[in-house]
Amino acid sequence: MFIIGKSHFHDVKRYLHFEKAVGKKIRELREEKGLSQEDLAELLRIHQHQVSRLENATYYLKISDIISVAHALGYEPKVFFEIPITDNS
Repeated sequence: MFIIGKSHFHDVKRYLHFEKAVGKKIRELREEKGLSQEDLAELLRIHQHQVSRLENATYYLKISDIISVAHALGYEPKVFFEIPITDNS
């Protein structure tokens, strides 16, 4: 049996908040650029439903995804690491 310790659980919870915050930021930046999910999907060469999954944090986010999305939107990846991470993200 695998038991998650309190500190590990806190890290997992924090990561999930990070994913939600990044998804929210992706949507915000995409909308600022006047792009639809379909437009962003085309730039990333992925399906629209994958963009939706990124924005809704229902997809395991990889650093390469963050880099690709940032560049497709005309930003440096650091834009996703400058957002506050709270329980309400």
